[in-house]
Parts: sequence; structure tokens; C-alpha cells
Amino acid sequence: MHRNATYGMFQNQISNRIAFSKFVGLLASNETWLLDFQISVPLPGKTPIRPYVEFTAYDDLDKETWNSTGKKLIYNLGLELQVIPDRLEMFFNLAQSSIVTDYQDGTNGGGIF
Repeated sequence: MHRNATYGMFQNQISNRIAFSKFVGLLASNETWLLDFQISVPLPGKTPIRPYVEFTAYDDLDKETWNSTGKKLIYNLGLELQVIPDRLEMFFNLAQSSIVTDYQDGTNGGGIF
């Protein structure tokens, strides 16, 4: 199914090249080191929705062309919908670092949509 696509219908899949990050699109392909901290918290009862938060840092993040602020840590948070528990989940990003948003909408030279 064209895994890890950087264009087309499958571009928004979670990529195994960036620590299963939930950021939309390819921010970078890093081959040195990457730190990605993700937490998903189940809600009480049998609710199939879980809030999640993710923090990512990697070598030279502050030197990326789209990182105009020089920040060394980016974040994103949202909701996870478990369609089939532990088999099929959908992630809905609700908020993320402003530099990532600017890159994705083309403000900082990006534009993935």
C-alpha cells in the first residue's frame, strides 16, 4: 500500500522511519539519533477514544530549513480512535508546534497538502 509515502493518498500514514510519529507528513528523515516520547491515556469505561501527546527531538532539528525559531523540541497532541483495539487506530491531531503548522501550510517553505 505504498508505505512511508511522501505524496498522494497514503502520505499521512504513520511512518516507520520517524519512530511511528503521529505528525502529518514527512518532517525529516533522520539517520543519527531521534528521541520520541508518546503517551496515550485510556479514558474510564469502554470509550474507544484516548487522548495522546507526543514530544520529538532529533539531531539537527534546530537546523532544519523550516525551523525558523531554532527550537530543539516539537510536540503534537490529539485523540486516538480505536476502531479495532490494538489493530486499527485513527489519530486526530488537535494541536502541534506552530513551526510544524507553518511548515505544513507552506508558510516556512513547506506545504504538504
